[in-house]
Amino acid sequence: MKKILLIAILVVASTLTNWSAYAQQTPSVEESVKQIVEELDDVQGVDCLVVTKGLELAIVKGVFTSKFGKEFMKDATSLILVNFSKASVEVRESFKSRIEAFSGQLQEFSLNKQDFQEEKYIKSYATINEGSLISDFMVIMENDKSAMFFYMGGILDVSKMQLNL
Repeated sequence: MKKILLIAILVVASTLTNWSAYAQQTPSVEESVKQIVEELDDVQGVDCLVVTKGLELAIVKGVFTSKFGKEFMKDATSLILVNFSKASVEVRESFKSRIEAFSGQLQEFSLNKQDFQEEKYIKSYATINEGSLISDFMVIMENDKSAMFFYMGGILDVSKMQLNL
């Protein structure tokens, strides 16, 4: 009986250790997006812009500050833009499916369709935290002329957004 109990404890301990190791190895959404973009950076027809720190991030925040207010983006940590308009159909579909793979980790939400009437394809995802805080905000859209992906990492406070369009 003691031997069976000892074996059961070892099996449970081993399983929990494996789950713990897996959880520690699971990359964040932001790191996964950066990895996908890094892989696409040299692909023909794809232009990538990754802004993660320093003066570049401050400038980007400044541009958005004029449209959305200073407090909205205060805790943003990265901005990634991918223009894949000139990419092959295979690259476009592969990229969209890789981004859609995050739908299990993030919440999909609908954007105002009136603002995006030209888009044939549009998906948006984010993690919604504590009411008005969102993170891992991403939008992927495509129409006959263009295909774009936008990602913003860090925390965005929607309650502090001031639209100055």
